[in-house]
Amino acid sequence: MFYFLIKNISGTSTFSAITIRSVFALLTSFLITLSATPYLINKMKQRKLSQPIREDGPKTHIENKQGTPSMGGLAVNIAVILSSLFWSNLNPAILSLFMLYIPMSIIGLFDDIRKYHEENSNGINAKTKILGQFIVSSAFTIFILHYQLLSTTLYIPVFNLEINLGILYFPFIVLVITGTSNAVNLTDGLDGLAMGTSSIVVLSYGALAYLSGHAIFSSYLKIPHLIYASELLVPAAAILGASMGFLWYNSYPAQIFMGDTGSLALGSAIGGIAVLIKQELLLMIMGGIFVFEAISVIIQVGSFKLRGKKIFKMAPIHHHFELKGWHEAKVVFRFWLITLILTLFGFIIIGLNILFGR
Repeated sequence: MFYFLIKNISGTSTFSAITIRSVFALLTSFLITLSATPYLINKMKQRKLSQPIREDGPKTHIENKQGTPSMGGLAVNIAVILSSLFWSNLNPAILSLFMLYIPMSIIGLFDDIRKYHEENSNGINAKTKILGQFIVSSAFTIFILHYQLLSTTLYIPVFNLEINLGILYFPFIVLVITGTSNAVNLTDGLDGLAMGTSSIVVLSYGALAYLSGHAIFSSYLKIPHLIYASELLVPAAAILGASMGFLWYNSYPAQIFMGDTGSLALGSAIGGIAVLIKQELLLMIMGGIFVFEAISVIIQVGSFKLRGKKIFKMAPIHHHFELKGWHEAKVVFRFWLITLILTLFGFIIIGLNILFGR
C-alpha cells in the first residue's frame, strides 16, 4: 500500500525499494509489539486470564508459570498485519500469505479462549483444530493454483530438479502448511523457544524469498525464479520485528505467552513462504527443530500405544531435556543455536546448486 502512495505522490523509488520497505516493516512491527504487549499483559491480569498449565507437564512449570497471561500472539499478529499492509506492495503472493496467517490466528484465538473457559490446557478438540487448519490450507492451495502463482512441480535443491506432482501437489502443500503450523505450536512450551526459533527461520526464508525474486541471484544460485517472491521479504521482516518486540517480554522468565493465537499463525506463515518460493523440502532442514519436536511426540505416543513404554522422559523433546536437568533458559538458548546452524546449513545446500545443479 505504501509502495503505491510513495510512487504516486512523490515519484521517487528510494522508499519503494523492497529492502528499505522491509527495514521499515521490521521497525514498525517491533515498535507496535513492544508498546502493545504491556497493555495486553495488564488487561489480561485485570481480568485474571492466565495460561492453564498442563497438569502432566514438568512440576516447575506448575510452580513458576501458573498465572502467566497468554494470548500475547494478539499483539504480534496485529503488528505483523498492520506493518505488512502498510509497507507491502499487495501482490497475489502477499494476499495468499495472509489468507493463511489471519484465519490460522483466529483458530488459535478460539483455542486459547476455550482454554480459559474450560480452565484447562486442552482447548479446542484436536480433530476440530486439524479440520480448521485443513480448510484454511486447502483454500490457500486452491488460490495459488487457480491464479497460477505456482506450478505443481516439487523443486529438489542441490540437483536443481523439478518433479511434477500433478494432483498430488494439493495434499502435499496442505500437509506442509498444517504440519509446520502444528510443529511450531508443539515447540511453544518454554519461554522464548518457539518465538526465537521462528524468528531465525523466517529471517532465513525472507532472504531466500528476496533471492528467488531477483533474476540475477536466482539464476546464479539455480533456484526457481519467481517474480513476485521478493515482496515476501516485507512480511517476513514484519514477523521478525514483531518477534523481537515480543521476546522482550516472552524471554525467561516470561511475562506473557503467545499462545496458539501466535504459534499457529507463525507456523502457517513459515510454511506459506516456503511453499510460495518452492523451498518446501529445505524446510525439513532449516525448520529442523520444529520437525524434531513433532517427531518426538509421534514417537512417544506410538511407543506408548504399541509397547506401553516411553522413549523420552516427556514429549515434546524440549521437556525431555528439562527433566534431564537442563535449565529452561539453557534448553531455549541451545535450541536457538541449533536452529541457527541448521539455517546456515540450508544456505550451504542452496550454494551446492552452483556445483551440482544442472
